[in-house]
Amino acid sequence: MDIKVHFELAGNIRKKKIKSGRFTLSLSDDAVLQSAVEEKLGYTPVESRYFTYLVNEKAAKLTSRLKDGDNVKILLPMGGG
Repeated sequence: MDIKVHFELAGNIRKKKIKSGRFTLSLSDDAVLQSAVEEKLGYTPVESRYFTYLVNEKAAKLTSRLKDGDNVKILLPMGGG
Protein backbone atom coordinates (compact mmCIF):
# COMPACT_ATOMS: atom_id res chain seq x y z
CA MET A 1 0.00 0.00 0.00
CA ASP A 2 1.32 3.43 -0.89
CA ILE A 3 1.33 6.49 1.32
CA LYS A 4 1.13 10.15 0.29
CA VAL A 5 3.75 12.48 1.78
CA HIS A 6 3.80 16.24 1.24
CA PHE A 7 7.14 17.95 0.67
CA GLU A 8 8.31 21.54 0.83
CA LEU A 9 11.81 22.54 -0.27
CA ALA A 10 12.97 25.80 1.27
CA GLY A 11 15.60 27.87 -0.47
CA ASN A 12 17.51 27.14 -3.62
CA ILE A 13 17.84 23.36 -3.29
CA ARG A 14 15.62 22.15 -6.12
CA LYS A 15 16.91 19.68 -8.67
CA LYS A 16 16.02 20.04 -12.34
CA LYS A 17 13.39 17.31 -12.13
CA ILE A 18 11.64 19.10 -9.25
CA LYS A 19 9.52 21.85 -10.78
CA SER A 20 7.99 23.31 -7.63
CA GLY A 21 8.99 23.88 -4.02
CA ARG A 22 5.82 22.12 -2.83
CA PHE A 23 4.62 18.73 -4.04
CA THR A 24 3.23 15.37 -2.94
CA LEU A 25 4.86 12.00 -3.55
CA SER A 26 3.48 8.48 -3.39
CA LEU A 27 5.87 6.28 -1.43
CA SER A 28 5.86 2.69 -0.24
CA ASP A 29 4.40 2.26 3.24
CA ASP A 30 7.82 1.31 4.63
CA ALA A 31 9.55 4.45 3.28
CA VAL A 32 12.13 6.32 5.32
CA LEU A 33 13.17 9.90 4.71
CA GLN A 34 16.51 8.92 3.18
CA SER A 35 14.92 6.77 0.47
CA ALA A 36 12.54 9.59 -0.47
CA VAL A 37 15.31 12.20 -0.59
CA GLU A 38 17.83 10.11 -2.51
CA GLU A 39 15.73 7.80 -4.69
CA LYS A 40 12.67 9.93 -5.44
CA LEU A 41 14.16 13.44 -5.32
CA GLY A 42 17.56 12.56 -6.78
CA TYR A 43 19.91 13.93 -4.14
CA THR A 44 23.16 12.07 -3.53
CA PRO A 45 24.03 10.68 -0.08
CA VAL A 46 26.62 13.46 0.26
CA GLU A 47 24.09 16.18 -0.61
CA SER A 48 21.42 14.76 1.67
CA ARG A 49 23.73 14.96 4.71
CA TYR A 50 23.83 18.76 4.54
CA PHE A 51 20.09 19.35 4.70
CA THR A 52 17.96 19.90 7.79
CA TYR A 53 14.71 17.94 7.88
CA LEU A 54 11.43 18.61 9.61
CA VAL A 55 8.60 16.09 9.62
CA ASN A 56 5.34 17.59 10.87
CA GLU A 57 7.32 20.59 12.21
CA LYS A 58 9.67 18.39 14.31
CA ALA A 59 13.36 17.75 13.65
CA ALA A 60 13.89 14.47 11.81
CA LYS A 61 16.78 12.26 10.76
CA LEU A 62 17.27 10.53 7.44
CA THR A 63 16.35 7.27 9.17
CA SER A 64 12.91 8.61 10.18
CA ARG A 65 10.04 6.47 8.92
CA LEU A 66 7.39 8.36 6.97
CA LYS A 67 3.65 7.96 7.44
CA ASP A 68 0.65 8.75 5.28
CA GLY A 69 -0.10 12.47 5.35
CA ASP A 70 3.27 13.55 6.77
CA ASN A 71 4.52 17.03 5.92
CA VAL A 72 8.26 17.13 5.22
CA LYS A 73 10.28 20.34 4.99
CA ILE A 74 13.81 20.22 3.63
CA LEU A 75 16.04 23.15 4.49
CA LEU A 76 19.60 24.09 3.65
CA PRO A 77 21.20 25.70 6.71
CA MET A 78 23.01 28.94 5.98
CA GLY A 79 25.49 30.89 7.99
CA GLY A 80 26.30 34.50 7.93
CA GLY A 81 28.00 37.21 9.78
